[in-house]
Amino acid sequence: MNAVLLAVLGSLFWVNVGQAQETYTIKLKERDAGATVAVTKSEITSAKVTVTDGGGNVVVDNRNVTKDNQIYVETVLERQPGKPPTKLQRQYTKAERSTDDRLQESALQGKKPSSSRKKTGHTPSCTKAAARSMRPRQPL
Repeated sequence: MNAVLLAVLGSLFWVNVGQAQETYTIKLKERDAGATVAVTKSEITSAKVTVTDGGGNVVVDNRNVTKDNQIYVETVLERQPGKPPTKLQRQYTKAERSTDDRLQESALQGKKPSSSRKKTGHTPSCTKAAARSMRPRQPL
């Protein structure tokens, strides 16, 4: 009985020793108006869809792998102190998506869209020339 009590007390002592760790404060620097940052963003999404009938036979079996690559420079145009940026602008140098090894360039590539955040929500905008080139194209 004494051995069990000693083992329980010893384990509680060692648990408390392990929890005494130093704490560190992480401070993130806020980007002020005019600050720029280069962003490289790559995402890979895979999806599998299987449709079976009532007998358990596979009717449809689709697998898709989508890769999104974006490289852009983001500039803060407006910012209130202590709040997120209210107006941003991005200059895309690369914006593409490939689905099952078919590469498709995004309409944003080489464009300079900007967005602003107001109390009503997010409102993206861009120049008229960029808007004309971003219209959906008719399939061949």
